[in-house]
Amino acid sequence: MARAGRRWVDERRNTAGMHVTVDYTLCEGHGQCIMAAPDVFDLPDDSEQVVVLNPDPAADEQDAVVRAAAMCPAQAIRVS
Repeated sequence: MARAGRRWVDERRNTAGMHVTVDYTLCEGHGQCIMAAPDVFDLPDDSEQVVVLNPDPAADEQDAVVRAAAMCPAQAIRVS
C-alpha cells in the first residue's frame, strides 16, 4: 500500500477493469482454474463447484485469470 494524500491506496487494485464470473450451470468442479489462479478461485471441501474469491482481481492477476479461463474444461469462466 502507498500513501496518497491523507488516505492509503491499495496498489494492487483492479486497474485492468477485469471482472471474473463462473457459469455454475457449466462448472463441473475440475479445479484447473485453482492451479492457474489460486488467489482468485477456490474449491471448498465437499463442494462440486469452484468459488470466485475475488471477482475483481488486481491487474497483476490478469495473465493468471485468463490462463485459468482457458484451462477450464467446461469453459465456465468468463473474464470481462
